[in-house]
Amino acid sequence: MLWRLAAPNVFAVAMMTAVTFADAWFVGQLGTEALASLALAFPFLTLMVMMAGGSIGGGTTSAVARAMGAGDTERAERIAWHAALLAVAASGPYMVVLGLFARPVFQLLGGEGAALDGAVGYARIAFGGAAATWFVRVVSAIHRGTGDTATPSRAIAAASAAQIPMSGALTLGWFGLPSFGVRYLVIAGPFYGLFGAGQALYFASQGTGRLVLPVAVSVVRFVTVAALGALAVSFGWG
Repeated sequence: MLWRLAAPNVFAVAMMTAVTFADAWFVGQLGTEALASLALAFPFLTLMVMMAGGSIGGGTTSAVARAMGAGDTERAERIAWHAALLAVAASGPYMVVLGLFARPVFQLLGGEGAALDGAVGYARIAFGGAAATWFVRVVSAIHRGTGDTATPSRAIAAASAAQIPMSGALTLGWFGLPSFGVRYLVIAGPFYGLFGAGQALYFASQGTGRLVLPVAVSVVRFVTVAALGALAVSFGWG
């Protein structure tokens, strides 16, 4: 029983770790300035992911599981709804402060020159689409609270597998594409959020994630706009 619940999460974490190693290698090929750009922005990204998946996500899983264990599906649905609203609200400061005003923040940390420019470009994508990151991780937490660890793990594994070649192609110029540098290392992030939101809707419609449907239908439009907005802003300000 424990292995059946744990194995999908182990696989998903392994895939996310592979993405981290791949990204580090990609940036290393660009030189020390690109590494400095990543060093400025990455701690904030780690903080956001840990808050979304660990803090709020962990609490959501626990609360939903307790409600389901007590046989109170209505309460579990209310918890899911409030968790989604909390995720959208919590993404706001990241989108505003680090998505729009990353330059003065990184300047306070000592960033300058090309390293600062790269970090700002990276942040516009990573944090401009923060709502997508928060939503998909909280929806994954809701799935886990119902006892379904396989569904969010499949979404994370599939998105991670797609992110590695996508990031490599846009960062280093594979497949005949131009090399955009460190700023497009996280271009897969908004797509990952859209993918996760779409999968949440699909499984909800199939009955697998019955608690997700009232959440996803109400929030997915906001997440879609946020993710597409991040892409538009990043390309427009390139």
